[in-house]
Amino acid sequence: MLAVMGCTSASNNQELIDALNKYCPQYEINTCLRVAHFLSQCAHESTSFTSFGEGTNFTLSNALGTWPSRATAINAITVKANGFLKQLDLFNSVYGTRNGNVAGTDDGYNFRGRGLIQLTGRTNYTNYKSSHNTKNPDDIQDFVNNPDLVKTNIEYAVESACWYWTTQGKRDFPNLNILADMGTAVGVINAVGAGVNGWHQESTQINSSYIYFSPNRYIKHPKGHADRTTKFNLIKNYLGL
Repeated sequence: MLAVMGCTSASNNQELIDALNKYCPQYEINTCLRVAHFLSQCAHESTSFTSFGEGTNFTLSNALGTWPSRATAINAITVKANGFLKQLDLFNSVYGTRNGNVAGTDDGYNFRGRGLIQLTGRTNYTNYKSSHNTKNPDDIQDFVNNPDLVKTNIEYAVESACWYWTTQGKRDFPNLNILADMGTAVGVINAVGAGVNGWHQESTQINSSYIYFSPNRYIKHPKGHADRTTKFNLIKNYLGL
């Protein structure tokens, strides 16, 4: 399934494959549909399983493109001589009061995105730590005091994504397995992507920027919708779903 999506290096990475086979069953990502949706979303979020942490070299234009709603705060950040923003200030600004981060601290930077599905924020790291330690009492870890483990250890990069998948979906579907079970229609793919990426506006009216999800419910495309859809369909066709 990794190979069919074009994730060549990932398909040859036995450590990654072992981690997926270990943790997906723990989080009930255990049917063809669930695995197909999960892997295709993770492939998009992690740039085909090559990046397990949020970039820390943002120029002003890149930062504004990534967080357009934070433009005022981003424009106030110092641009260094090399053209990059001061990254500590950037992440503290865009994440400083979100997901349990404490304002006036470096929580925004310390708890920036890591893992296959970019775990972000003190609350998420704290709750993932609790889940991991409960499910794996022989491997107690402190992801709050050592958040880089979610990036540098491939097992935790995978497991954190499994935890996110089953607890942090948006709106009516905190467990994205439930959405995955709905099938292979483009509206389902869109809703799963929106659950991972942030549920972008819902409407009861047909609009060219929205995709049908269910009767009288249309969901706006998540970021990267085309790539998410392409990757899912490659697995779907391979498995004959």
